[in-house]
Order: sequence, then C-alpha cells, then structure tokens
Amino acid sequence: MEQGTDKKERRMVDSLLYQLTCMDRRIWQNLRRVRKDGRYTVGQRLVLLYLLEEGSTSQCELASAFQLSGSSITENLKKLERDGCIQRSIDPHDNRVKKLTLTPAGRTAALESREEMNRLEESMMEDFSPEEQSHLLDLLIRMDRALQQANSEE
Repeated sequence: MEQGTDKKERRMVDSLLYQLTCMDRRIWQNLRRVRKDGRYTVGQRLVLLYLLEEGSTSQCELASAFQLSGSSITENLKKLERDGCIQRSIDPHDNRVKKLTLTPAGRTAALESREEMNRLEESMMEDFSPEEQSHLLDLLIRMDRALQQANSEE
C-alpha cells in the first residue's frame, strides 16, 4: 500500500484478507478437481496425510490438529474406516483411548494425495524463487500465529 494512503480508501480486492480468502477457495477447488478416483474429500485426504506423517494418533489429537470439532473429524473418519484406510486400536498406555493408524490401503491413498498436493503447490510457486518461497512461508506462519494469539485472547 502506498505511504499516506488511507486504509478506508483501499479497495476490497486489494486487501490481504480478500486475496487469502479467494486463494483458499481456489486451492480447495483445485484439490477437488485433481482427485483421481473421487472417493475421498479434501478433508479426508488431509487426514490421511496427517496420519502418514505423524503415525498413530487419537481422534481428539486429530481434531485439535485440524482445529475441528469431534463430530466433524468423525464424519471424515467414517468413510476412511469403512474403506479400510484407517484402523482403530487401543492405546497400550491408556485403555480409554483408541489410536488411529493407516492401513496399507490408507498409506497408498495418502501417498497419492501427497503427490497431487505437491503438484498443485509446485504450480502455484513456479514463478517464485526458493528464497521467495521460504519468505512467503515464514510470513504465513507468522500470520497464523498472530491469528491464534488473537483467538486465544478473546
């Protein structure tokens, strides 16, 4: 923004929030479009990727990681469990907790999802230098932390 320009005069399409919202929508549209088999939603694919990277986790930990309610996570898990992509087992350290892990079919679906997401990210970032990509990621992480802090202060 130009120095001395009143923020109220700035057009909505020039605002950071507007651009981030539009970009978020386009990312989700692209991820839906590139689904190879159409079996899993973007949310379900993100769950698969999380389990691929983190290993076994509880449903509560998963809900916290995605900042979703337990019922929202349950909806994502139902189809994955029915299709044999995830399995539940008793936590050996706490019999009250069930841990979620990927099955071989779930691992395959997660790896396919990661490839699709990597291709999308590469196409988004192809005009950016490695330094610009790193700087952008740092800025987005700082923005996310600021939003988390503002949310926790309410």
